[in-house]
Amino acid sequence: METLARPYARAAFMAAHAEDALDAWMTFLHAAALCMGEAALAAYLASPAVPRATKRATLLQLLRTSGIQLSKTQQNFLSLLLANNQLSRLQSIVDLFKRMKLHSENKIIALVRTAFALTAQEQTELERTLSQLRNQPVLAEVQLDESLIGGLVVEIQGRSWDYSVRGKLNQLRKGL
Repeated sequence: METLARPYARAAFMAAHAEDALDAWMTFLHAAALCMGEAALAAYLASPAVPRATKRATLLQLLRTSGIQLSKTQQNFLSLLLANNQLSRLQSIVDLFKRMKLHSENKIIALVRTAFALTAQEQTELERTLSQLRNQPVLAEVQLDESLIGGLVVEIQGRSWDYSVRGKLNQLRKGL
């Protein structure tokens, strides 16, 4: 699904960069993806019985009501997604756009799986430590994974570091 979303994410990124509005586009795309996460709205927008103009007006009004100021380019982007029946790919577009944005800011994403939720202070400290180790800014995307039992697993740019209890138990098992 990400492969099909890539050209749209790239087009959105290029438009956002040209407008010098990466943050505004990130907010817009995220809000649109949240809308598509609502099953009833997604079904309505996917229905062939509803005219495209009505779908567009509904989605634009919903975004405006939620406080999003839409540029003409953003409106056109939504129209393009509607015309090509690609609204269902919005979350993938958001994910790809976010990666492109971070890359342009010389930041990298660390996927952090942890057995317990991190406090804001713990996440900030983790990001600071990872940034020092990598010599560039790191943004941690934290996911809860209770199967780790304790500790955490960090993945950055295809490399993985396992500091979990489950990982240590697996190492012990292999050593026996």
